[in-house]
Amino acid sequence: LGVERRQPAFGVGPAFQLGVHGPHDDAVRQYGRTDCKRREQGGIRCCRHGRKRIENLRRIMASGLAIHNRVSGDGDAASAILLRLMNPAAPSLRSDVTIIGLVCVAHLMSHFYLLVVPPIFFLLRVEFEVGYAALGFATSMFYVASGLLQTPAGFLVDRFGGRAVLAGGLAVVSAGTLLIGLAPSYPLLLAAFMVAGAGNSVFHPADMAILNARINPSRLGYAFSMHAVSGNLGWVVAPAFSVALGAAFGWRTALVAASTITLPMATTFSRDKGVAFTCVIRAARGSMSNPIARR
Repeated sequence: LGVERRQPAFGVGPAFQLGVHGPHDDAVRQYGRTDCKRREQGGIRCCRHGRKRIENLRRIMASGLAIHNRVSGDGDAASAILLRLMNPAAPSLRSDVTIIGLVCVAHLMSHFYLLVVPPIFFLLRVEFEVGYAALGFATSMFYVASGLLQTPAGFLVDRFGGRAVLAGGLAVVSAGTLLIGLAPSYPLLLAAFMVAGAGNSVFHPADMAILNARINPSRLGYAFSMHAVSGNLGWVVAPAFSVALGAAFGWRTALVAASTITLPMATTFSRDKGVAFTCVIRAARGSMSNPIARR
């Protein structure tokens, strides 16, 4: 058996199907290295780095073809069997609740940091001797950094996994809020807002990746709804937190306190090894660097 290029089947990529003949160079180039010595083995041209990956690809595609033949015309049944092949040990309810809770708290803090500073602008205006327009511009720098960096954050999630990127984002947004609380001048305040915005950019890409990869599909709707609700709760908590502490202890103390909240969360995400979850195509590559498996 060999690997030949055909039309896509059941949604799997540029279409490598199980075949009986045909060129194998495309598969070797995609799933193995081409800079090593190749040799002929059983009529199949492969290299020592790519041979095992091609064999994995064959096994997965053979399973998919068997499913396609058995449940032809029944798309739901095929999807269910493919899902079990991709993730034989479905996440338990307890595991799902834990992951949803952690991700939702992280999303709550994302929205918390969006709104923790504006309610105490009246205190910052006196400190920096600037108007509300200047402080509004500083807040816009937060949103500009967050918006522009969300696409790069998505690429980082694909490369390193949602868990690692989310932990880094929590640490950066925490550091940015701390810098806002310690800023001695308005230019440094602008820079601190941009740092905080950069940290905030990772939340949606990382959160969605973690939920999609780690939550049982039957509970994804609940997970996304709780994710949305938690963000709104962050907007509710932030003004009460910053105004109460700012009025009692000063705005700098309030922001320093706000910056420390996410540090335990960042540690939790950085240490959580999670559950192995391997994408069907990247499993075929046999790569230990699969980002989905680390989400």
